[in-house]
Amino acid sequence: MTTDIDYEATGPNYAVEKLLDVRERLHQAIAAISAKIVPGLVEEDAVAMARGILGELGMRKGWHRVIVRFGPNTTKDFMADALSFSRGHEGRRRMLASVHIYPLKGGRAVDLDEAVVEPWGLAGDRRWLLVDPDGQFITQRRHPALARLVVRYGPGADITVSSDGYPSLRIAAPDGSAEPLKVTVWRSLVLAAAAGPAADAWFSGYLGVPVRLVYLDDPTRRAVDPEFGADGDVVSFADGYPLLLTSTGSLDQLGEWLTEAGDRPVPMNRFRPNVVVDGYEPWAEDRWRRIRIGPVSFRVVKPCGRCVVTTIDQATGERGSQPLRILAARRRFGQNVIFGQNIIPDSPGLIRVGDPVEVTV
Repeated sequence: MTTDIDYEATGPNYAVEKLLDVRERLHQAIAAISAKIVPGLVEEDAVAMARGILGELGMRKGWHRVIVRFGPNTTKDFMADALSFSRGHEGRRRMLASVHIYPLKGGRAVDLDEAVVEPWGLAGDRRWLLVDPDGQFITQRRHPALARLVVRYGPGADITVSSDGYPSLRIAAPDGSAEPLKVTVWRSLVLAAAAGPAADAWFSGYLGVPVRLVYLDDPTRRAVDPEFGADGDVVSFADGYPLLLTSTGSLDQLGEWLTEAGDRPVPMNRFRPNVVVDGYEPWAEDRWRRIRIGPVSFRVVKPCGRCVVTTIDQATGERGSQPLRILAARRRFGQNVIFGQNIIPDSPGLIRVGDPVEVTV
């Protein structure tokens, strides 16, 4: 006997979620659930797995229909409000829900099923950077139009960039003959390799200001903040640390706060995480010091202070006021508004969506 899970949704979600984002999240969630289904699965277990789809989607208000098919003739379906399932974290599997890299700092995410963890971050994450004529780094903080940039990664370290109204451009990773440039990311002065005039012209035309594109050919050049890292800890062009972790439980709570304030919940991509974990209570990550994702151990070194990028729609580049305003009211610690945790790997390894997540300290 074979078992299948189908999913459909109606209600307010489709008025507030971007259609392409919804479709992609549905595809990923159904694939993750389907992979767990085995012959002989009892009906109650299948329904429990189907309910897990709602939590993995991280979607909010609206009625969702999950259909479980046991062979060709028997079906079981139910309708449920996603919000009612998002509250029950104790019975949910603690797992890696999603993995993301940002090949170009400030550009759109690339969603992955698995990723290699390297000392400086996930393989392919934030090795490319735009800088102004003075070598200062450029992100969505100054140019929210970067959110509309679609970045495809590979082969190798090459990238292809595109956006509506602009021809796509493939950019090869510079070789050893590339012009070296000194660039600044926050307080770090880093030597990087220039991508070349064709890339510079494409991005300058897109943003309407002169910029240059560089590649971090040696990711061991930049150390993390010694106040929070250890000797030898290094980072790519990320803001400060190799990986950013967020939790669906915390996003659930944030969504409730936004709804109570009369605003729409926001998707997780506003926070541009590398790894998203599921199955934990809201803000549990505030108390973590060490975790293990699959075979890889990480130190949880510093809460992530949030900025105006969280207010930028990652599909359109449009800027609003939430969720930064509600976080400032509810999640302010000293001078920082907190969502997520910066983590540093203890060793390299491979992590996959669905891997167990364990808090070790």
